[in-house]
Amino acid sequence: MFDNIGNKIKTLSKLLCYVGMAVCIIAGIVVATIDEDLILIGVLVAAVGSALSWVNSFLLYGFGQLVENSDIIANRERYTYKESAEKAFDFSGRFGTQKAEPKSTAKLKMLKCDICGVENTDVVECTIVDDMGTRYRNMCANCQTQYGATPSI
Repeated sequence: MFDNIGNKIKTLSKLLCYVGMAVCIIAGIVVATIDEDLILIGVLVAAVGSALSWVNSFLLYGFGQLVENSDIIANRERYTYKESAEKAFDFSGRFGTQKAEPKSTAKLKMLKCDICGVENTDVVECTIVDDMGTRYRNMCANCQTQYGATPSI
């Protein structure tokens, strides 16, 4: 019920926009048919009311987009936080004890490579920085070396 709430808010925004427009058009027609002197007011109710319903839907849709984006960021941060917490509380190698082997910063998953499309291979979430900006993709080892991608932490 509360999963994927950002998408549900965006869908509600669209629904309220269409319902609001329909109500304004029907109200405008009703006002215009009451009396000949109210035709202009009926047209204005239909036009202005529909436009306001459309503009108001931007606010609710934008909020839904923000919620959706914050869920994506929170999931990425959770992954990053778990990795950094493992490193922060790794006390081996300190206080004169033998130094531990370095831990891998990227988790391997059996998925599909986003670049070459090979399925059921070990992929790592990687950061690609180029003229298009910073992008995150699940990449196999071959694509990582070909595109010079660095594993995300």
